[in-house]
Amino acid sequence: MGFEELNTTNRKSGNLEQTIYNKLNSSEEFALKQYFLKIDASAFSEMEITTSPCFSEGSSVLLKALQEKYNPNMKINTSELQNYIR
Repeated sequence: MGFEELNTTNRKSGNLEQTIYNKLNSSEEFALKQYFLKIDASAFSEMEITTSPCFSEGSSVLLKALQEKYNPNMKINTSELQNYIR
């Protein structure tokens, strides 16, 4: 389901968020390239990110730069599987 299809579904159902949630929790292919979430300020201040076991050093540098610029209080957790999965 692409973005245009989601817009059509949204017009019919009136609930884009529910449509996306349903698609993400189904076994159907979901071809939406990007989606912007509205994040409540209180949730933003309590944000935690757990990196993938295959998270590269370069990606880590980028994530830390984003943390510094947008959310210095964000907690970054390393996956417990970090050294076990390639």
